[in-house]
Amino acid sequence: MKRTIGQKPPASTEEQMVKAILAHYRSVQRRPERILSYFQHPDVRYAA
Repeated sequence: MKRTIGQKPPASTEEQMVKAILAHYRSVQRRPERILSYFQHPDVRYAA
């Protein structure tokens, strides 16, 4: 999130910042393969 938010111009109000954060989380939510990739790393992989 830090990288994505940092690429855009800084928010001038708290409302703009909240909107930017929510937009980022929604974009991640629409890509389940990205979420699944978090759990494929050997250090965080669940025991099967």
